[in-house]
Amino acid sequence: MSGIMQAYHFIHRVMPNVACANFQNQNPMNVFFEEDGSFKAALVMSETAGSLQIEALSGKRSKIKANNVLLRFESPLASFMVSANEEAETLDVAFLWECCGEPEFGFDALAKDYYGRVPSATEAAAVAIRLHSAPMYFYRKGKGRYKAALEENLKSALAAQEKKRLQAEKVLVYVEQLKAYQLPPDFTDKLDALFYAPDKNTLEWKALEQAATELNISQLKLLEACGAVPSAHDYHFGAFYASIFPLVYILPSMKYLSCRMIWKVRRWKPSVLMTAPPRKLMMRFLSSFWRAALPASVFILPHPLWAL
Repeated sequence: MSGIMQAYHFIHRVMPNVACANFQNQNPMNVFFEEDGSFKAALVMSETAGSLQIEALSGKRSKIKANNVLLRFESPLASFMVSANEEAETLDVAFLWECCGEPEFGFDALAKDYYGRVPSATEAAAVAIRLHSAPMYFYRKGKGRYKAALEENLKSALAAQEKKRLQAEKVLVYVEQLKAYQLPPDFTDKLDALFYAPDKNTLEWKALEQAATELNISQLKLLEACGAVPSAHDYHFGAFYASIFPLVYILPSMKYLSCRMIWKVRRWKPSVLMTAPPRKLMMRFLSSFWRAALPASVFILPHPLWAL
């Protein structure tokens, strides 16, 4: 009986302590890997032919593919990602682009060329993070592999980025002016389009929509507060004008025709509009239309869109 108790004590008390002591004496293996488009680091618990069982700093355990592992290291896991991100901020993307050649390359090879020596795990991870954060400069070709962008493509991408930055700054200037109930000078020639046929891709509409949202009022109320609406009559007459002659916003030469047409319609007496039968009104409307269209044809026919 005593032999059984000794064996039980050895298996359940001594062996776990010995295994724990041996594990603490060994340097644990950590991995730097890519998952869901981001980089992470974790402790390796177990490993098979094609996968690894890992444990993150939070204590969460998961299983990853061995192909996702970019780097193995033994440095402390707690400060690894923080140090790698800080080192990545110090790297110059343009200089990295100049250092690499046209063929595909791995991040570890570029890190060796950049530092001029075998990089540490933190430095290699920093280069991988920096390459991944600059898709305009480096095209991703696989796990940890990249290809430098062509000079022409890079210039085009940088020019487009600068254009977007300037447009964003311009929109912010518009928004600040509108929130101060001041109509930007660039809005003067585009008020009709903003009122009746807004193009939501224009900078003016984006600024108007953002300012109205921040002030919690409608776009029309905001324009009215900025003095863009002289009177309710003018606004509703413009709406009628836009609904009857929508081509004015597509074909500028039609504006001459539509203005003459509106001028003739407004000359009609209210008694005629109230007493005349619909057929007679239609005939009079068409007659006024053709009398307005005859002198306007000089402006309309040469227009390029007329050929369509």
